Amino acid sequence: MKAKEEAAKKREKAKKEAAEKKAKQAAADEAAKEEAREAFLRKQEEEDRLAREAEAEADALRKAAEAREAEELRKAKEAQDAEASEAAEAARQAEEAAAAAAAAELDAEAGEPEPVNYDAMEVRYFKVLYDYDPAESSPNDPDDDDQELTLRDGDILKVYGDMEEDGFYVGEHTSGAAKGQKGAIPSNFIEEMEGYDPVPVADGLVSLGAFRVLYDYDPDSQSPNDEPELELKMVEDEVGEKLEDVDDTGYFKGRINGVVGLIPSNFVEMEGAEEAQDDEAQDAVEELPVGTIVTGLYDYVPNEFSPNDEPRKSSGSPRATAWL
Repeated sequence: MKAKEEAAKKREKAKKEAAEKKAKQAAADEAAKEEAREAFLRKQEEEDRLAREAEAEADALRKAAEAREAEELRKAKEAQDAEASEAAEAARQAEEAAAAAAAAELDAEAGEPEPVNYDAMEVRYFKVLYDYDPAESSPNDPDDDDQELTLRDGDILKVYGDMEEDGFYVGEHTSGAAKGQKGAIPSNFIEEMEGYDPVPVADGLVSLGAFRVLYDYDPDSQSPNDEPELELKMVEDEVGEKLEDVDDTGYFKGRINGVVGLIPSNFVEMEGAEEAQDDEAQDAVEELPVGTIVTGLYDYVPNEFSPNDEPRKSSGSPRATAWL
């Protein structure tokens, strides 16, 4: 009896172990299936990501190709428009030339002189060296005096083309009451102003003649004034145009290379007026008697501000006094 019970227990135990083993195997199989399913999903997700990236890259390449094509079309359109514009301009010029030729032919037939096309001539700028009155100094026939310009020392002239065989140029005044008046100009009374920039000055300003810069001048480092930005930076031998008289501070309004600003008068020399400037400076000194006490208005250090080659050792400062 006891042996039967033990045998039954063994069988029960064996069944239990077999059931547990089967359950473990089933759990392992299920885990393997789950892992396989997750691996499949990960693979599918990676494939989808790669497909999206490939599609985005293809779309970017397509857009870039479309942009290049659009740019090429735009450039081609611009080139076509430019070619059409050039052709139209050429046609217009040809028509104007034909009309001018026809008009010239008619004038020739009518015995009228052909008008001078000053716009097609080379333009240069000259300054007057000496006064010239055709009525008194012209070597030409008195009946032709009215075709020559009256010149004033320091005037700036706009000259057209080359010198004629008789030694005269054709030009016009650029400022003053005679501005725009054209006529013959004696070549030995003028000198070319190389580098002169004929930009129009502001309204209300009149040219008072040309000047030449004697020394380099940088307002930021050399000016004694509170507003150096109102002054012009200058380089030795530059040519400019005087627009206003010298004021009480020793500055005047002028123009260099088309820019208008204040200029220290002791850094420039008026063209053709060196002696007159010396006389004015002497008169200014003689206005103050010897022994007059003066007060300095601005700081002055000769090594920084002096236009002279060998500046004196003394210097000045505001409110300092000195004997003349």
